Parts: sequence; structure tokens; C-alpha cells
Amino acid sequence: MEKKMKIKLLPFILVVLVTLVNIPACSKVDEMNGSKSMGRYVEEEIKIPEKYYRYYTINMVKNLNDTIEVFMTDNKKYIKLTLNEDGQWEAKEQPWLAKIKTENLTYVMQVILGEDGFYYALIYDYIDGKDNTFYIYQCNTEDADPVQINVPYFVTPYEARPNFITTPIISSFGVSKDGNIIVNDAFKNKLLYISKDTGEILAEFDNDEPFVIKGNEIWATNPDDKAVTHYSSAEKKMEIDSNVIGGKIVVTDNAFYILNDKGIHRLEKDGTLLQTVVDGALTSISNPRNTFTSFYVSEKEKEEYYVLGNDGQNQWIYHYYFDETIPSVPENQITVYSLYENGTIRQGINVFQKNNRDVKVNYIVAMEEENSATISDIIRALNTELITGEGADILVLDGLPINQLKEKGVLEDISDIINPMIEYRTLISNIVEDFYENDRSMYVVPVRFQAPFFYGSAEVLDALSSMDELVQYINKNPDKRVISPLTYEQLATTFFQLNYDNLVNKDGGMDKDALISFLENLEVVSNNIGATDELYRASTEIYKGMIRLDNAFEFQEPEILEETTEAGILQLRSGVNYIRPAYVIREKELTYQSINNQFVPSVLIGLNKASKNKELSKDFMKLLFTKEIQDSIFDDGFPVNENVFMKWMVEYNFAGRQTYIQLTSGIKIIDYPSSKEVIEILSKVKRLDTPIIYNKLLSEGIAENIVRYLEGSATAEQVAQEMQNFFNTYLSE
Repeated sequence: MEKKMKIKLLPFILVVLVTLVNIPACSKVDEMNGSKSMGRYVEEEIKIPEKYYRYYTINMVKNLNDTIEVFMTDNKKYIKLTLNEDGQWEAKEQPWLAKIKTENLTYVMQVILGEDGFYYALIYDYIDGKDNTFYIYQCNTEDADPVQINVPYFVTPYEARPNFITTPIISSFGVSKDGNIIVNDAFKNKLLYISKDTGEILAEFDNDEPFVIKGNEIWATNPDDKAVTHYSSAEKKMEIDSNVIGGKIVVTDNAFYILNDKGIHRLEKDGTLLQTVVDGALTSISNPRNTFTSFYVSEKEKEEYYVLGNDGQNQWIYHYYFDETIPSVPENQITVYSLYENGTIRQGINVFQKNNRDVKVNYIVAMEEENSATISDIIRALNTELITGEGADILVLDGLPINQLKEKGVLEDISDIINPMIEYRTLISNIVEDFYENDRSMYVVPVRFQAPFFYGSAEVLDALSSMDELVQYINKNPDKRVISPLTYEQLATTFFQLNYDNLVNKDGGMDKDALISFLENLEVVSNNIGATDELYRASTEIYKGMIRLDNAFEFQEPEILEETTEAGILQLRSGVNYIRPAYVIREKELTYQSINNQFVPSVLIGLNKASKNKELSKDFMKLLFTKEIQDSIFDDGFPVNENVFMKWMVEYNFAGRQTYIQLTSGIKIIDYPSSKEVIEILSKVKRLDTPIIYNKLLSEGIAENIVRYLEGSATAEQVAQEMQNFFNTYLSE
């Protein structure tokens, strides 16, 4: 193989038509024939021995005996845990790893069993502020000294991008049967095939990662090409469904396997049919908190699968085995609907199904990337379903027309599940109670919430309290830019949302005079900040169905530090969002205040009145407020569970940690906020009591009209009239 690798590869393409099939798909046919299809893969968690809970898990290896091994360290010694046939762990120290010492800080990034039968370790030598170096060591025996593999390329600087010289960053590696090394260079986006004997680069391949080595061949996935690539003496590409690209892969003598958040998928050797053998939606594989580290297959009479990963706090091993005693498809099913994919909902589904093996929760995400339908089309279709007594059981209402859905009577009163949580102070009352109707019924409730603040000098914060006062401040201080530059669309979206209650009167209509005043004031702000029709900055488009008022302000901290901008908008979703603003506030002796005591409710849930599975659906909704779900961080907001919120408040301890802010003069190293600073602002977060309800269809239509005025293509009176007309038409539908 080495000689073949030295010459330019002659590619040929083998196209394999692949259909994504779920093994249990025959169950409905069986049921029609009077029988029920039985058997599916189920999940069990394999516990690491308690004495090793504080150890760091390096990775998992399948040894030559088809047995699982886990390499771990406490930074003093290294051990290998082997799972024996009785399901018990046997621990053995690994002195060969302990003997590896580099000049600086030594990190064992990965341990593998090469195709040549030897163990290898990828070592990272960390040097603060300088180029970092990687090494590969071979283990001949566990007690012998490890042998360093000579790879001159690892210490050879090159220009990774203009004016940026670095040594290679090696993200993963493998060893072929003939002992040669394959590494992924993250900067070059290449797979490099390196001679073990000379350190010479024998061949380079396009960066398809992840990759695995089988014998002397490389197998890799390429999400961009929607293909699996097989490198040997020729290149073969197998085009397969994009849903199963990515994740981790395994190649055996019998089949090719892919693990991703959709499940575990199998392509038999020389086959043309890719099967989903483990449905990710029914297992922890689909939990968005989980990150996969290692994936291995045990090819027994019924294959078994092992996945090593972590959820950001804990490390775990999941074992998947075939259970013939349970139905291939769960007998009970409920459906959840949302405009956008949401991590909290996805985790809730995962936990609910683990606790209820006889239930499948189907998740419909209306605005998936491949969906070309407009928001208007999607909402019209949803309305039709709900009015005719169909549709999902549980609705995630972020971005949807909540008031219209309530008025049409398609939402069920869920006060019976919320009242006890309010009574026993499980939930933050001032966040939740605003969603009660006058008769104490409740049709929608937030699972999380976000907290917008203005921050700057006291004088500019006073001005930001109303559009009139803001314009007066600008007129008095024409040389001061009040906020960061925005596009017209960003400016329109943000300020319409913040001034909604001033523009819509008590009768539910839009006040034309108020609209004209708002437009004229907004034009002054637009001129002050230098708004344009296009700007290379983030957008205020909603983030997974939730309005993000601060999305466009990614440069506000350096601008405030350099005194080119007066104020910023901060939208807290966790304490992490406060790191850079806290430094700016401290450094410039600024202050902050809530925006009219408003909060952004997120993961708003409601129950379809026509649901045929109301009790099961309510059980799922209750789960979303438990500690297990509320204590997860998905950047969609703070927990509404009061105990979990208090835990977040007191556990944010950034003492001694640092990050940076990029200024025009260079990088500025900054300290994290103190616990006191975090507690002070989160105490204000907890007292917010006025929700900002975001309606995607309404907000986008209104913003489109406002942009026309800011661009100068229509007068304030014309646009105000068009806004009124749009709003009235919207209400009538």
C-alpha cells in the first residue's frame, strides 16, 4: 500500500443508491394482520465505578478480544478499565502513559488500538501563548517505555491563513495495518498519510472527518458532499442520505456504521440499503446535551453498540442491545410541534421516553432548513389543523400568534398542572402568573425566560426609557452615537418589539398618530447610529423561535470601551452572557437597568384542545419544569423553576477566570465577573414581571414596512397607514 499511496490516486466513483429505512417500519402491516411486531434496540447505562468518578475519561477502545476498554486519568496516574463478560470492570494501571513527559503541560488527548495491534497515544504539549506541539507514542508493552513516532511535520510551521503562522493542530489520528500514521490537520483541512518509519507524508486527502482505519484503508464521511469516502488504491464515494452523515463511524468486516443524533445506522458490506437500527428519537442519542466521544460495535448474533460521551458535566457509556420482548414501535404516541428545533424540548423528549418505554414522542419542527414554506403558509396550515380538531398534542408557541390561537378556542386550559407548582412555589410566580387569564385559566406558559437590559451611563439610560426622550438626548448630543450601528431591518425589529405596547391601543388596534411619531423618532435614531440597508453584523432574526434583541450588538462592548458608542442592549439567557458586559460596566463605571421591567418568555407551551392524549401530554409538560430539565443550559433562557434559578445564581463562580475583548488596538484580557456582580444582576432578573410576546409573522410584516420608511421610499403617513392595514388584516385572519 505504501507504494500506491506515493503516486497520485486514480479516482473512480461508485454510486450506491441508498434508502434510509427504519427496521421496525413493518409493525403497522403486522398489526393489520392481527399480530404485533416485537423487538427493538433498547438502551442501558453502564456505570463507571464510583472510585473513578473524578477521573477524566480519555476515550474508549475495543480491544482484540472484542471487549470494551476505557482509558482514564486523575492527572497523576493512568488506568485502563476493562468490561469483562460478567459486566464488571477490571482496573489496571498504564505506566507507559505515565512515563510520557513533555517540556510543558502534557495532555493525553486520545488512546487508540492501531490496526497493527499496538496501542498508541496522541499527546498535546501545551505552551501558553506559543505554538503548541503534538506527539504520537507507541506502546509495545504496558510496563515498557513508550516509543515516540518521528513526525517532523508536527513541528513544522506554516501559514494557516494570511499573516497567521502556526504549527499543525491534530484533532484525531489512526494507524493502519502496515503501521503508517493517518492524522487530521484541522488548519489545513486535510487527512495526511504519514510513514511511521521516516515521518514522510506519503499522501494527502480532502478533509473528510470523522474517519476510521480498517486494515490499510481509510473510511470517512463528508457532510458537504453527502457521501462516504473510501480511500485505498482508489477513491470510492457512496452517496447516501444527508440525515445519516456526520457523527462517529465504525467499519467492520461485515458492515459500515454511522452514529449521529438521528440514531445508529448500518450499511451491510456490498449492500445498497442503509438501515436505522437504533432510533435516536427513542434513546439518549438524540439528547442535545450529549456529545459523543467514542463509538464501537460488537458483532454478536445480534449486534450490540457502545457509545461513550458526556453531557458537559458527567461522562457515561450507553449500551444498546436488542430486546425481543418489547414492541418494535411504542404502543402510545404523542406529538410536539414547534417552529424551530429547541434543545429543552429535545431533552424533555429524551428523558420522557427513557422513563416511559411504551411511549414515543414525535417532534415536528415546522421551519427546518429544507422546508421552503413561508411563515404565512406554515401558520395557515397549523390553523387549519387545529380548527378541524387535528394537529400536534403539545404546541411550542414561540413566534406563533398566541392571542389568535386562544381566541379561536383551540388551546386547552392547563391551569390544573400549573396551579400546584405556583402554590408550592416551585415556579417563579411573577414570571408565570402574567399568563393567567382573568378567570384564572391558563392556556400557555413559559418553560424558560430571558432578561433584556440597557446598560450605559445614567444619563443615556434615562433617555432610552422612551423614544421621545431618546430623540431629545440625540438632539442635545449630536456627536454621541447612542447604540451600535444596525441595519434598517435590525433597527425596525428591535424598536418595534420594545415599543409594542405604546403602538397598539387598548382596543387592539394600531394608533396611527403614535405610529407616525414612532417612525419619525426612529429615523432620528437611524441617522444617529448610521443604520444602512446592509451591514456585516449579526441579525436580530429570532434565534430558534425566540426574539434576540441583542443579536445585532456583537461589537457593542469594544465600542463602549473605546467610547464610540454610548449604550448597549444586554439580553441575559444565563450568567455566561454577562461576562463581557460586566467588565465594561465595571471598567467605565456604568450602570444597567431593565427595559420597562420586561422579560422574554421562551419555550412557551400549550396543549391542543383536540388532543386525544391529554393526560400523557400533561405528564410530558410537567416534566419540563422538573430540575432534570430546568438545570440544563441550551442558551434559550433561565429556568422558571425557582429552586433551580437560585442554584444558578449562587453557583456562578468565575473567580480567577479570564477571557478577552477584541479592540481596534488589539486584544484586551479581562476578568470574569465576581459572584457578587452576578448575584446583583440575577436578583433583578428574578423580579421582572412584564412579558414581551414575539409573533414572527406580525413582526416581520411590520418591520418590512418600517424599513421602507427608513430607506426613504415612503412617507411616515403612508407607512403608518400600511402598518395599520397590515395589522388589521392580520387580526382578521
